[in-house]
Amino acid sequence: NSVRSAELGLQFGARLPDGCPQPLKAKLLFRRGVGRSQAEDFQEALADFREAARLLPEDREIRRALEECKVSERDRRGKPDDTWRGTMTADPGKAKLWARIKRGLRQARRSAREVALASSEWLLFTVIILLGPLLAILMGKLFRWINPPAGASEPLP
Repeated sequence: NSVRSAELGLQFGARLPDGCPQPLKAKLLFRRGVGRSQAEDFQEALADFREAARLLPEDREIRRALEECKVSERDRRGKPDDTWRGTMTADPGKAKLWARIKRGLRQARRSAREVALASSEWLLFTVIILLGPLLAILMGKLFRWINPPAGASEPLP
């Protein structure tokens, strides 16, 4: 449904005299890519996300959706491989276990990276909010110590 509506929007935009504006075209491609990725048509979704990212390179939402689609495609491709993984080795169970462990570690690393990026922005904000007033007080005291007020015989501690 969302794929069809995005396609209709792209067709309508193509019929405009000046063509479809780039931000609108990127948003429609993004919406069509989301619909296709929900339908697990990852190759078509990747093409839409890449085109949308090319049109709006600074849009974080498009970039995030592109990365999630890549991961979903990799995960979908990896699942059938597990059935045959290690069948030609001496210990197939061990090969399957190692493959599952490696995939889990990759996913954990990816998740940790996302959490670190999200928390670093929050941490910086919190540090500025909490330490800002303290730094202002200390800077005021330092300024008064360096430049004592008129009439003071010695610098304040």
